[in-house]
Amino acid sequence: MEERETMGIMENVKEIADLAKKYNDGELNQKICDLEDQILALMTQVHSLEEASEESERTLSLIKKMQFKKPFYFQEDDPVPFCPRCWEKEKNPVHLIGPVKIAAGLRFGCPNCKEYFMIGGGGRDPAI
Repeated sequence: MEERETMGIMENVKEIADLAKKYNDGELNQKICDLEDQILALMTQVHSLEEASEESERTLSLIKKMQFKKPFYFQEDDPVPFCPRCWEKEKNPVHLIGPVKIAAGLRFGCPNCKEYFMIGGGGRDPAI
């Protein structure tokens, strides 16, 4: 809902409340106040739903971009692998740090979940 629309609704309610005050009808004034509270609650809910929808769209877009190339996830035109644990568990795209060459192969580390991932072995460089 556009902010301009929101302001228009609230201005209309205020105008109605001002008109109702002329009649000194306490019950009518209370109903208008209740209506104003309900409108504010609905506007807050709409705003929350819009934010959730935008977040879902971002996540869906990211899911479409991620490609699994064992044992990591990659995005097109991005040679740095993403943490498979963070991605699969939380849909959180976190680049891995590394590789660090050690005796057992190449080690990558995740700065988010602190997991380590080994690839290769026996001094063999894997094709990533």
